[in-house]
Amino acid sequence: MKVLLISYWFPPSGVIGAKRWGEFYRLSQEDNSIEISVLTANWQGKEDDNPNIYYIGDEVKSIPFFSINSTIGYLDMLKHPSLMIRSLDRSLGSSWYKKSKQWMEQNSEKRYDLIISSFGPIASVLLGNYAKKVFKIPHIVDLRDLISIQGQKNKFPVINFLDKQIDKFIMKDVDKILVVSPTGEKKAKAFYKKEVMTIYNGLQYPIEDKKVDLSVQVNKTITILYMGTLGINRNPSKVLTLLNEYSKQYKEPKIVVKFASQDDPFNFIDKEILEYIEVVWLGYLDSQSLEIEKDKSTIFLVLEDLTPKGNENLTGKIFEYLYSKKPIMVSCHKGSDIINLLKDTNAGSLIENMSDFKSFLSSSRALNIEACNYYTRANQYRMLKDVMKKCNV
Repeated sequence: MKVLLISYWFPPSGVIGAKRWGEFYRLSQEDNSIEISVLTANWQGKEDDNPNIYYIGDEVKSIPFFSINSTIGYLDMLKHPSLMIRSLDRSLGSSWYKKSKQWMEQNSEKRYDLIISSFGPIASVLLGNYAKKVFKIPHIVDLRDLISIQGQKNKFPVINFLDKQIDKFIMKDVDKILVVSPTGEKKAKAFYKKEVMTIYNGLQYPIEDKKVDLSVQVNKTITILYMGTLGINRNPSKVLTLLNEYSKQYKEPKIVVKFASQDDPFNFIDKEILEYIEVVWLGYLDSQSLEIEKDKSTIFLVLEDLTPKGNENLTGKIFEYLYSKKPIMVSCHKGSDIINLLKDTNAGSLIENMSDFKSFLSSSRALNIEACNYYTRANQYRMLKDVMKKCNV
C-alpha cells in the first residue's frame, strides 16, 4: 500500500507532533507492505537523502512553544483570533501550503492508495482534501488535537458557532478520523458523525523488564521533576502549595521540585509562599541535559487542566515517562484520560490533597508491563495499519 502523509510537523522538528509521525514513518521503513511518502515543511537541519520525504516551502526553524500564563480576555481574543478560532489559521498563507498544492499538481501521475493528513495546522487537512481530489483516493485525518471542539479553546459565542460550521465543512468529505485519546474519540464521533479510531501516541520501545518496582524510594530528599510547558491550563500553584503544606507538617523528607521548562514557575506562585520546599527553575534543557535530570529525579510530575476542559489531553510525554520507569504523580481533573492510563498501567496516581501524596509515598507499586506494552508505537502502528487497510478496501 502506498500512502501520502501530509504533516507540517515532522523530524527534524523536535515537537511532540513531529515525533508521532516520525516514529510511525520509521516503523513503516521496516514494513514491506507499506510505503509512505511525506509532504512536510522545509525544516532546518533536514536530511536531504530520503527520496520519499519532500521538504517543501521556505526553510522553517523548529523553536519551542511559549505558553500563555495569564487570563485571556475578549480583547486578547480579538487581537489574536487563533485563540478562539481553530478551523482557520496563518498556515493557509504559508509557502508550505501553496507549494504543496503545486507539488500535487505537478505529480498528479503518481499513484497512491491513501492520504493521511495530520492536524494542526489546518493547512494539513485542507491539503489532504485537495490531494483526495487530485489522486481520487480516500483521506484519513489524524486529529492529534481536536479542531473547533477542543476543550480548552476560548469560546466567543458567535465565533465559536462559525468555527464549528467551518470545521464541519472542512471535514465533510473525510473518510475516517484518528484521535489520540478515548475522550477525544467520543467527542469526535458525536460531532462529525463519522468513524473515529483512537491511535495513542505510545511508547517508543516496549518495556523488556520482567518486573518494574515503582514504589517511591524515600530518602532524605525526594526530587520531583516537571518537564514541559506551563500556562493557565498547566498551572503548578496547586500542587506546589500542597507539597509545601506537606513539608510544613511532616518536615522530612526534604522535597525539591525542578521545572525543566522555558516557562518560569514563579510566574504562577509567589516564591516567598514556598517556605518548606525547594523549587528550582532549570529553564529549557536540551535532550542530553534533560536525561541527566531524569536520572537524578525520584518522581515525575504531570500537570494538566484542573477542569474537565482538558480531559481529552493525553500528551505524548506521558508515554515517555512510562518508558523511563519512574513513579508519576499528576495534578489534573479526576476525569482526565491521563488518570485512566495511570490506573491501567499502575504507573502513578492523581494527587489532590496531602493524604493522596502521603499514600503516594508509602504505597508499594509495580508497573503493569503488559498494559504498558499495549501502548507501544509498534502496537499502535499495527492498529494504524488495520485502519488504513479497511479504508483502502
